[in-house]
Amino acid sequence: MPGLLYLLGVIPAAAASLPRLIGLPGAVLFGGWSIGFHLAVFALGCLVFSEPRLQLVISRQRGLSIAFAALFLAGAELCPLLSGVPEAALIALRAMAAWALALAFLGIGVARLSGFGPAPAFLNEAALPFFLLGWLTARFIGSRLAGWPVSAGLRYAVLCLAAFAAVSAVNAGIRRLTLLRFLFGLTPLVNVVNKGGST
Repeated sequence: MPGLLYLLGVIPAAAASLPRLIGLPGAVLFGGWSIGFHLAVFALGCLVFSEPRLQLVISRQRGLSIAFAALFLAGAELCPLLSGVPEAALIALRAMAAWALALAFLGIGVARLSGFGPAPAFLNEAALPFFLLGWLTARFIGSRLAGWPVSAGLRYAVLCLAAFAAVSAVNAGIRRLTLLRFLFGLTPLVNVVNKGGST
């Protein structure tokens, strides 16, 4: 059922709007969203990338995902024009739009980064570990480079190269362990072996 995939967006929508409804302190953090929203999207990402058939459905429905995102964003824009609409409803609509946009981008990525040899497939798998570990690694290495008596441009170049090398090394380890593959949202190792891919 096509709409069922978008109903999963209720999970991050609830995680984003409930803290506002109950007046939880620090409800808006982490780039304007609650930590619950980020955790919900992360958990759904693990679900999506642990099931290859679900990725194919997302790829086929990428146009529908864009349409749903536009619909939710339009609803979010109309909310302030209506009287008596709670702020939590506006947040929930934006969260649903964010989920639909995430599905659209995932669908485009699956469609464009599959079937073109091993390099795009490897890059497709590496995207989520790099996204999750990149900021943390750059922050850690950057704090060590802050005191270097060299120009900011050189520090930035060293930071980019060192962070890329560190995350690449960690990603190589993640790709070899089934549990870590699942936790980082990669295709299970047995599916990769059955397809004849390299690990």
